[in-house]
Amino acid sequence: MPPGPDFNSFKALYQQHDQTIAPNPTPHNLAACATWLLTPDTGLDAYKRAFTHETQLPFPNISADMLVDQAFFKSDGDRDRKYRSRAYYSANATLFLKEANNLAQDIVNTAGAMNSTEARRSFLLLQKMVFDGMYLIQHCSAYLHGNKTGYGMGRAFFSHVVSTSHAARQLMVGGNPHFAFIDNATEAGAAVLRVAIETRIRYAFLFIAIADTKMETLEPLNLSNAFSVLEQFESELILPIPLRNIVRIYKWCNSYTHLGTRDYTWLYFFALSYIWPILVGVPQIYNVDSGIQCKADTLERIHKKFEIDYCVYRKSKVPRFLRRYIGPPSKPRFRLYPIPPIDPKDCALVVIP
Repeated sequence: MPPGPDFNSFKALYQQHDQTIAPNPTPHNLAACATWLLTPDTGLDAYKRAFTHETQLPFPNISADMLVDQAFFKSDGDRDRKYRSRAYYSANATLFLKEANNLAQDIVNTAGAMNSTEARRSFLLLQKMVFDGMYLIQHCSAYLHGNKTGYGMGRAFFSHVVSTSHAARQLMVGGNPHFAFIDNATEAGAAVLRVAIETRIRYAFLFIAIADTKMETLEPLNLSNAFSVLEQFESELILPIPLRNIVRIYKWCNSYTHLGTRDYTWLYFFALSYIWPILVGVPQIYNVDSGIQCKADTLERIHKKFEIDYCVYRKSKVPRFLRRYIGPPSKPRFRLYPIPPIDPKDCALVVIP
């Protein structure tokens, strides 16, 4: 089944700009493409009509929290379920329109200050995002309607190690084009975002390591154990976004970190903006730790609960005849490190009365 006229119209109009810019990106022709995307009744509005016609799906008017729940997968099994869900494609189309609009607006606002190298880098990002937007329609048609050949687009679902290496180099030299290739590697941001989330949670609650008091050694602390305890105290934590979505985005980042899986370009931008208040603090409170707040008593009970639950967890991992060596919950062999009680002032969060 071939694509409909709305899809072909959007694709043809975009390719006119793409073919003009690609040989020699300049701030002027890049701004012209961005302006076209923002122009009412054409550009992104044309994409919206094409998506609706091709997929027969609506654009949901839902909260950012719900968009995260519907658009981000947290495991391979969850990804397979979402690929067969209508809500997954509607949420992603909504996020594409949002982030493509933001990118186009940024290009229009800054094109006058760009040089030719910056224009090329911006063009590669815009090109990647718009292509992903068109591919989303093919993706939806293939999974929901069985139309796997009509669009003829192909997309790599894994990042090549060479691209990842270039991304690392870009980060090390601050993006200087004289020291690194300027190839776009937006998906590599997932690995950095994962580190930001993990260190934020660890230092907020001082979930640093596990102390084996019998062997007098330190062991790694798996963040999934920490999340399982925090979920039991979520009603006592003041967070700008639901804890379940922090966990979801963290696990979504793991897919790239462990397997190099590439997702849609707009998801990386939305994930960062969505979780930003956790990382750098909430607006109007000039404290980078203000994204996580709780009482001192809650913090103390979180630490105690973690040690009890971890004792149970370790016992479940060893044969029954060895479990006596783990120790009872009242005197656990495995303790948090630093060992509680911990001064709340040492935690990277805001303690409230």
